[in-house]
Amino acid sequence: MRYMHTLGGSSPVVMDVPVYDATSLVAGEMIMRGGAGGTTNAYYVSAAGGSNAATDADDALGVLQEAPADSTITTAAGNAFAKCIINQDAVYIAEYLQTSGNVIDVTTASTSTTLTITSLEDNIDGGWVYFTNKTTAAALGAGELRYLTASASGSATLSAVTVDTSSDCIKILPLNHQLVALSADATALTSIAAASSTTDLMNIENFIQVNGVRVPLRYSQHDNTSGYASDQTKLYSALVMLNHAFIKDN
Repeated sequence: MRYMHTLGGSSPVVMDVPVYDATSLVAGEMIMRGGAGGTTNAYYVSAAGGSNAATDADDALGVLQEAPADSTITTAAGNAFAKCIINQDAVYIAEYLQTSGNVIDVTTASTSTTLTITSLEDNIDGGWVYFTNKTTAAALGAGELRYLTASASGSATLSAVTVDTSSDCIKILPLNHQLVALSADATALTSIAAASSTTDLMNIENFIQVNGVRVPLRYSQHDNTSGYASDQTKLYSALVMLNHAFIKDN
């Protein structure tokens, strides 16, 4: 995850902040205030602590600009410190991972305008699906990009696409969507079929990057397009924090 800009046009503010993780933290990882109460308020932790739970990104501070030398130092020993962008109105760009465990399996073969995926999130009209071959080299439909004109629980409507149970995809969220699924290390986005329970981030723009050139996703330009090479194609969302660590909850 990387800093893009601030909504107010100001420069990024970088601060050394206390952090903790029992294993490690990395540059590009979003962090949030430690759990409410007790000594955990003294430091910041990974924003993806709950597997897309309601507590993920709750009181988020920003994105680390460096990895602490040793994240396991406890508060009793003074904690480790790391540089983090702390602007409340910062916008961060996050890539949708296309690796195993971060993609969604297609449930039913189809050559029609209906995509069937068990437990697929409802109300993602205006989102996108991109079919990848990163986990199955011979996956049917790989390199196809489709805009979702309608959605229901377990299915979505899109321009006709040929897929089967070898196919998998990433789910690009609609604009202004607030059910965002962070990757396990909070450096990127993962795709899950069902709705994420995380509600403290919002997607304000989507992008496609092909051969190093990144442009906003637009229906008129990108719907029903194909031939993308998965090793040269990346999808992103731009995220804002709705519940910043420096803003008191209502």
